Amino acid sequence: MTSETFWIFLTAVGTIAMAVTSFFAIRKDSRRERNTRIPFVTFDFFDCGENENLGPPGFRHLTHHPEHSAIRLSGYLRNLSATPAVDLKLDIYFRDDSSHVHEIQDIFIHDGLSASDRAKIERDITLDDVTPNQDGTFSIGIAGLFDRPSKTGVDYPFAVVLSYKNILGDSFFSVYTMKVFMRKNANQLVSLMFFKGSERGLFTWKWMDRINQDIGSHNTD
Repeated sequence: MTSETFWIFLTAVGTIAMAVTSFFAIRKDSRRERNTRIPFVTFDFFDCGENENLGPPGFRHLTHHPEHSAIRLSGYLRNLSATPAVDLKLDIYFRDDSSHVHEIQDIFIHDGLSASDRAKIERDITLDDVTPNQDGTFSIGIAGLFDRPSKTGVDYPFAVVLSYKNILGDSFFSVYTMKVFMRKNANQLVSLMFFKGSERGLFTWKWMDRINQDIGSHNTD
């Protein structure tokens, strides 16, 4: 190999190395930029005031509502990300052995949270917020969320889905379920809301099944 050929080869190698380095740098910057556009919002369920109704704190079944049965949603929304989250809504999906029902839909929660912001939420969800069947009846209703039997430590058969968007209109969601536990040293059942996970796009039960499988696999390891 002549000296001239060597320098041509070395230059080519250097050009390729710079191209590879640039590719990964651009990819890293693109991933970082994309991550800065992904909001992550959670809901801290707790009673904002005294409440002796059914269900977990922050997601109470009001048995003596002025109009009819209702759910009292209360707690704090928290944006844990570095990007704003807008158009925050709540949906409740119910599942039994034969069907999936998206019955409580698009409950407005908040217009938007800036990065690392939080907001106190207190809202009643009533039968006016429930979508009826074609014949005008309700598949579940508010009370049905708590009338379904559930074993201790097992998820109730519904998912509470908090949906939100970034400023570009991309959709995201965070999912919660309810479990019932027996309080230690007392014959008393305690209900709690549990964060199930977050995802991008639109909620489906298929996604929920995947999360449940992942959690089950993790617990058996």
